[in-house]
Amino acid sequence: MQILASVLSLIVSSIVLVTPASAAVGENPAIVVAIDGFTNIQELCYSFQTLIRAKGFPNAPIFAFTSIALSVDSTNLLDNCTPRPLTFVDVIDEHTDFPAAVNVKPGVSYEYAQTQRFLSSRMWDEAVLDPYDVIMRITDSTCLTFDDEHLPGFPYSSNADHQFAFKSYTVPNELQPTEHVAGIFAYTIEFLILRGKPEPLTDLWEGLKIEHEYEHKLSKFSDDFQIVRKDFMRDVGVRDYLNHLTEGSPSADDFFQMKWSAGTLMKMAVALFLDDFVVSDSHVPGVVEKDFLNHNLFERICRDTTQ
Repeated sequence: MQILASVLSLIVSSIVLVTPASAAVGENPAIVVAIDGFTNIQELCYSFQTLIRAKGFPNAPIFAFTSIALSVDSTNLLDNCTPRPLTFVDVIDEHTDFPAAVNVKPGVSYEYAQTQRFLSSRMWDEAVLDPYDVIMRITDSTCLTFDDEHLPGFPYSSNADHQFAFKSYTVPNELQPTEHVAGIFAYTIEFLILRGKPEPLTDLWEGLKIEHEYEHKLSKFSDDFQIVRKDFMRDVGVRDYLNHLTEGSPSADDFFQMKWSAGTLMKMAVALFLDDFVVSDSHVPGVVEKDFLNHNLFERICRDTTQ
């Protein structure tokens, strides 16, 4: 269904009038990307090139967390794809250890699960992120199709007392297969009971409850674009919840074997710990997700044809 999001983005992009505005004063954003064995380095280069359209903070740096050894050619290629400061952070060691509860099966690749674990509960401890208060995450599928005066910061909020804490979107009518979300909702209820917390009253939570009750599935936030305040991800309660799912027993084994996605866990965490009015979950005009499965890479708008 990624193609649906891309088409919607193109339609919206063609009809929405964007009023230029200054980026939020005082914010200090950074851009992050996780590079693993599934990453297409050339496509990531093209994604980096489209970041020139993130006009709000043109000097915001990029941190590339690498769980594989990159060749000199690959690092040089990516360096030349963006004028932004680019730092490669080696996290290979963090992808080689497993929580005690995980039954590591011979011959099974856990690379996807390790990346989702890193994005959910481990990246936020990285010291390189300490100076930054807003983090925008992209992938090799992310493409910005026209200028945005806020990115990589948050979009404008008309409520000065409640600036956004999270921004992403869910592909309309797309639910994750049951086999890739089974257990998440039950472990979440278990977490609330163990911590003596009531279920939240947010609209996001109510929507997730309905999805789980009637479809036995869950929706997720985009795997390819999100903006979040770092303090939210380092909040004691949020860390406790995500660690409960990715590091605990027996939940960590389900996390690894069923390939829960970071986008699903993020939507659960946002629904549990953030008020609706600090969450922006509408699609971002101009953001397109390249559709690798259908060989649709949007060459005309996601390539720098001048080079």
